[in-house]
Amino acid sequence: MIEEFKKYVSNYNLENKNIKLKYEHSFRVMEQSVNIAKSLGLDETDRRLAELIGLLHDFGRFEQLKVYNTYNDSKSIDHANYSVDVLFDNGEIRNYIKTDSYDNIIKAAIKNHNKFEIAEGLTEKELMHSCIVRDADKIDILYLITILKEIVIKDTNDEISKEVIDQFNNKSTIKNATIKNNNDRVISYLSFVYDINYPYTIKYILNNKIMEKYYELLNNKEIFKPYFDEINKYMVKFIKEGELNVKA
Repeated sequence: MIEEFKKYVSNYNLENKNIKLKYEHSFRVMEQSVNIAKSLGLDETDRRLAELIGLLHDFGRFEQLKVYNTYNDSKSIDHANYSVDVLFDNGEIRNYIKTDSYDNIIKAAIKNHNKFEIAEGLTEKELMHSCIVRDADKIDILYLITILKEIVIKDTNDEISKEVIDQFNNKSTIKNATIKNNNDRVISYLSFVYDINYPYTIKYILNNKIMEKYYELLNNKEIFKPYFDEINKYMVKFIKEGELNVKA
C-alpha cells in the first residue's frame, strides 16, 4: 500500500514544496488514523481501513495542483470529491485494496473528511471512518500550524466578525463564507476542537500542548484569550464526559 502510494506520487514533482507538503501530510494522517482506530479497540480489518483512508484521503490533491495550480477548493474543485473521482473512476483504488467490499466506506470517509458537516444517512461503519479521518486530519492541520509552522498565522487588530463569534459561541466550527479577516481565521482553526469526535484526539492536543503553542504564535493575545479559555474548558469537559461532540 505505502509503496504503491509512493509510486503514484513519484509521477509528480516532489521538489515542489506544495506536493511535498501533501505527500508528508498523507502519511501523518495515516499514522494518526491508525492511532485513533487502536484507541477505539477496533479489529484488524477496521484498523487497516482507517490506515488506507488516512493515506488516501487527499489523493486528488496532487492532480488538483497539476490541473488547477492551486489547493484552494473555492478556486478549483472540492478536493475530497476529486480524490474519490481519481481513485475510483479508473480503478486506481484496486492498486491499494483488491476487494470492492469496502468501497462505500472508503468513498464516504474520503468525501466527508473536509465537509462542514458529515452527510446524513451513512451506515455505522461509514460514519465511524468519516469521524476517524476527520479527527486525524485536524490533528495534522494543527500540527502544521504549531510545530512545522507550514500554515502561517498572522493575527491583526481587526475585530472578530459577529458571525464567527456567534458560531464559536454555539460550539460550532466556522463556515468559510463567514471568515472576513485574519482574526476570523485564527478562530476558525481554534474551533476545530468543536468538531472532534474521539478522546484520543483531545488527549493528543492536551498532551502535546497544541493550544498553548498556538496561543504563543499570536501577537494580540488579549483578543483571543477568552476563546482559548473556552476551548480549554471544553476539552476538559470532553475528556471528563467521554462523549462525542459534547455541545452542552
